[in-house]
This record gives sequence, structure tokens and C-alpha cells, in this order.
Amino acid sequence: MKTLNVVLIILSTLSYLPSMLACSCDIVYFCDYLTMDNDDEIIVVKGEVIDDRNYSSDNQAVYLKVLSTFRSDVEITDTIKIFGSDSEAGCEVNVFSRFRYGHTVYLGLRLQYNGEDIGFTIDDPEASIENYWKFKPLLCGTRVLRIEDGMIKGAISDGVFEYPEELFENSLGDCPFVLNSTESPNALEAGISIFPNPSANGAINIRSKISISQVNLYDLSARLILSQNGSQLSRNSLYLNQPGIFFLEIIADGKRHYEKVIVSK
Repeated sequence: MKTLNVVLIILSTLSYLPSMLACSCDIVYFCDYLTMDNDDEIIVVKGEVIDDRNYSSDNQAVYLKVLSTFRSDVEITDTIKIFGSDSEAGCEVNVFSRFRYGHTVYLGLRLQYNGEDIGFTIDDPEASIENYWKFKPLLCGTRVLRIEDGMIKGAISDGVFEYPEELFENSLGDCPFVLNSTESPNALEAGISIFPNPSANGAINIRSKISISQVNLYDLSARLILSQNGSQLSRNSLYLNQPGIFFLEIIADGKRHYEKVIVSK
């Protein structure tokens, strides 16, 4: 079997807003999943991706060996199976893209909404020979934080997009992530202006009093959507061809600065 060390947190989320035309979601931070106190089911586990299956382009799965459980409102097996598709246009999760071998992530996954089960119907060709807990989640009910250079990165909480890995799990109980010397300031505080925001046509302008060396754009699951160095920026502008909520990472003067951006076209 293929192996990959992955730290996985699976939770239910409180809010998702599927669009009639595409999968579009309300902003929900990772900490929102951890601090919710309602009737929706939440599972919090640490796991390792040990195998995958490609049954078809719209039916793919990854196997996650549970290493430890932080919270479980439903009974799960020692290995769980998460289904997805190679396209996220229909609000399914591209599990192969989001769980690449060698990557360590924290994943937020919604199981219920207002007490009602959510998720797609599962077509498991191996159901007769396997007995794993399984789920095919909505993209809008999925949040991912990635681990890079000893930092947890992603939409952790309002204004916090990175946090030291060694401190992160100790804070999962009440999620007291606040901006201090361990996090980077947001872009506005660093003298960087981003406009229009929201953008109606996908154009995002960046004006800065300091020299920008690189700009990275991530979705709410911390998947890299776009990356450009300072010389590649066209008149200090970016253009996004898809609607949604993203966070912009701007590297300038050796520091990382973050800002949430919305494209509503």
C-alpha cells in the first residue's frame, strides 16, 4: 500500500452556501468548526493516508488510518474512507489534489447541517469486502490547513493565517489563536492596500509602500490557486477567473502578510 503521513482533522461545519451555478461558500474559519456547540455531528481525528482508489473520474477515494481521535460524535473505524471526484465544479472534493502524498494537513469536514445528514451518495465497488466508515463530503463543508516550514497555514481564524506547528494542537481545545508576535500582520496593517474587495470582475489590485517579492493566493482549504513573484505582477494586479473566497499571502521585506479577498463575478 502507498503511505503518506497526514495529520487529519475531520469536523462538521456550521455554515455552507452552495450556489445555484457553482459551488460557492460562506466564509467559515477552521476555528469556527472547533468551537461550535450545536447538535451537528463533529469528528476530530489524526490520521495517515495509507491508500487510494480511482474507480472513475467522478468516483475516487482515499483511505485514512486513524492515529488518534480528538473528538468523535459518531462511531468510526480504525481506517476511514473519504470519497471525491476529479472535478470540484459540482461541489465534490478532489481528494487526490487535496491529499497529495508527502503532505501533512488538517482537514475540516462537515457531516451534518442543522441536524440533517449532508454529503453525496457513495458508490463503493468494494463495499462487499470492506467495512470502513466512509463519507463523500461537500466541498463547501470542507476546510484544509496545510503544514509548511513548521507552520500551520490556512484560514485558521479571523485574521490568523499561520501558526507554529508545535503550538497548534495544544490550542485545539478552545482555539485561542490571536495575532501576536508569532503571526504575521494583515496586509492593511503593513501598508498594503488591496482593491476592489469584493471584486465583481476578478481583478484585484495591490498597492504597497514596501517592495513585494511574491504573492500567493489560496482557497479556504489552503490549496494554492496562484503564485507570482514581484516581477510577474502585471501592474501590481491579479486576475481570478473563478468566484469564491480566498486569502492572499503577500511576501514583502521578508515578512508574510495576509488579507481575505472575495470574487463575486
